[in-house]
Amino acid sequence: MRLSVRIPQALHEAALADLERPHPFAAERIGFFSARFGAESIVCLTAYHAIADDDYVDDPCAGARINSRAIRAALQRVLDEQSGQVHVHVHHHRGRPAPSSMDARELPPLVRSFSAAGPQQVHGGLILSLDSAWADLWLPGRPQPEPAARITCVGFPLRFLL
Repeated sequence: MRLSVRIPQALHEAALADLERPHPFAAERIGFFSARFGAESIVCLTAYHAIADDDYVDDPCAGARINSRAIRAALQRVLDEQSGQVHVHVHHHRGRPAPSSMDARELPPLVRSFSAAGPQQVHGGLILSLDSAWADLWLPGRPQPEPAARITCVGFPLRFLL
């Protein structure tokens, strides 16, 4: 399956503006996109949700760590809005990003909790770089993630991040 992710340009810009803001102690920021799984293997990102400063945990071993209140808020969106949740953060370089060892270890259990709350929704992780992106998405009914084959920032001009 060739999975495609579509991000409206205004949503991409809003997410980047939030994710680039400095935090008092976290080295990076985290956010969530709400997502819908559409026809022909297209995942549409529909809203961006920032994490409040107070919902970061001071952990010098992590670039950023969020608390259970931030995760519960994302889980509540799954239940209330019937929308998937996609964890997002930025790696500050050019070129295609890849998950760090911490991303690879900690993202799957988080996504499993989202999938338990909303098994008919798409959930996953997205990493943005300065000019590219990476995503792994768990589709409804699938135990393993599917890598995004294409990530498109929809607007003018149309930009392909992957």
